[in-house]
Amino acid sequence: MCAVFGTKRQSPVTVSRVPEASFEAVLAFARDAASSAGSPGPGGREQSTVLRESVIPAELEEPTTDPNELDLRAGRLRNLCSLERPKGEQVPARSTLGARTLYVRSPIVKAWVLKEARGRCELCQQEAPFVGDDGEPYLELHHVLPLADGGADTVENAVALCPNCHRRLHHAEDRSERREHLYRQVSRLIRVP
Repeated sequence: MCAVFGTKRQSPVTVSRVPEASFEAVLAFARDAASSAGSPGPGGREQSTVLRESVIPAELEEPTTDPNELDLRAGRLRNLCSLERPKGEQVPARSTLGARTLYVRSPIVKAWVLKEARGRCELCQQEAPFVGDDGEPYLELHHVLPLADGGADTVENAVALCPNCHRRLHHAEDRSERREHLYRQVSRLIRVP
């Protein structure tokens, strides 16, 4: 569910980040913003506030090392009307848990890539094999250059894959050829030397 509020005059979009915002709070904020549009602002100039698409609660943007929290936040972000192309992190922070290295990942990067795929695997071009328990087509995020090898947590290094293609890129004999295929097929990907 999403609400779009604004004025007839299309001016720059103002999006506010509201911590711990519920959908009701977002709607209240949007109604207030829309009702104040066109009122005199500082210096007597007309102030036009346009709220388009969605207000992103700050806690959803927060990067995390917890894969379950990443999935939860990305799932909630996917339900917003639209997401601007996120910047991500060229060098994601890392931490260790015992012998395991954990990477701080951006839920917005994951949400944007999954949403951009529109339910289709970006390698085999087939529809997602099933609908997940979140009601969305089930695809997995894959970093083309793995984070462990210096890859970035950005949309230019991430693709949405069906589970079979994801396993293929990690374990198949032809994984190098498949990765090259992704670079040719997905125009947003940027190869890092």
